[in-house]
Amino acid sequence: MTGEKPAVASREGALAHRAREATGDWLWSAFTWDVFITLTFSADAVSLRLAARRFKSFARRLAAKRLRRHVRIAWFVDLQRRGVPHFHVLLGALDEDPRRVELADMDGLWRWGDALARPYDGRGAAFYGLRGHRHWDINVACPRPAACRRPKGCLFAPGPWPTPGGLTL
Repeated sequence: MTGEKPAVASREGALAHRAREATGDWLWSAFTWDVFITLTFSADAVSLRLAARRFKSFARRLAAKRLRRHVRIAWFVDLQRRGVPHFHVLLGALDEDPRRVELADMDGLWRWGDALARPYDGRGAAFYGLRGHRHWDINVACPRPAACRRPKGCLFAPGPWPTPGGLTL
C-alpha cells in the first residue's frame, strides 16, 4: 500500500505541473509582454495583505500617472529567504494599443524597496516562471478614465483583483 501513495501523488503532481506549463504557454503565446520586473520590499516584516495592497497601488499608479492608459499585467508572488513577499511581474500594452510599455515608465513608482526592471525577451527567469514553475495571476491595471468608472470595476477588468492567499482587494 505504501508503494501506491507515492505513485498517486507523483501522478497528481505531474498533472498539476503540466497544467501550470499549459497555462504558462498560453500566457506567453497569447499576449505580447514588454517588461519583466522584480519588486522587493526593504522592510523585514511585510504581511501578504499589505504586500498585495502596495502591489495593486503600484499597478494603478503606473496605469494612471505614467501611461495614462490600460496596461496588461501578470504576476506571481513568492517569499524571499527572509520570509518577505516579493513580486515577479510582466507588463504589456493591451492588444488594441500599438504603444509599448517602456523601462523608463517604471522609474520611481515602487516606493517600498527595490525594483529591477528589464525588457522581456521571452528567455530567462521570467520565461521559465511563466512556463509553469509558479502560479501566475493576470489582470488589467486601469487608469480609471471616465469610460471605466462603474460600480463593478474597470471596463477591461471588472471585479476585484485576485491576490495571493485568496485575499480580495
